[in-house]
Amino acid sequence: MNFSRKFSRSVTNVGTLVSTYKATVKQLPGLKIAVSPSVLSFKSVNEKHSIVVTVTGKVLFDANVISTSLVWSDGVYSVRSPIVIYTNTA
Repeated sequence: MNFSRKFSRSVTNVGTLVSTYKATVKQLPGLKIAVSPSVLSFKSVNEKHSIVVTVTGKVLFDANVISTSLVWSDGVYSVRSPIVIYTNTA
């Protein structure tokens, strides 16, 4: 099954006044997950940024649900967002 999907999301700084977070995603076989932008710099609390998560690929294994996580980290704090892909729509 080949596919490509984009998901727009908004993130809000609830941490320290000035901070920079970098995105990491554990890649899975047959999938490519990209985050744009992959670095967010905040200058105030409650500041918002928009991101786009793009998931593309071909599922190469027999599973109904595949999951991984998008993790934003500033080196001290980490924020995790799950990414779940349903491969069986029946």
